[in-house]
Amino acid sequence: MDAHKSRNIYAAQGIVFERMFSPQQVCLILGVCRNTLYNWTKDLPGFHQPVRVTSKTLRYRASDIESFLERTKESEN
Repeated sequence: MDAHKSRNIYAAQGIVFERMFSPQQVCLILGVCRNTLYNWTKDLPGFHQPVRVTSKTLRYRASDIESFLERTKESEN
């Protein structure tokens, strides 16, 4: 992915990083409760899976949430 095309991609010393959101942040962005977010993760086709950072920590890629919002907006039109 071209780092210059996305504000969610960062590069430092040759290492590329992508911004990640916690489940709580994703709930705020999408305006849903935590149960809804987990149900979508499990049952909604096309909803991206979170990344397991540690055994107890999940994070969602910012680009995945952004693409979900774009698809949702397109389907409303």
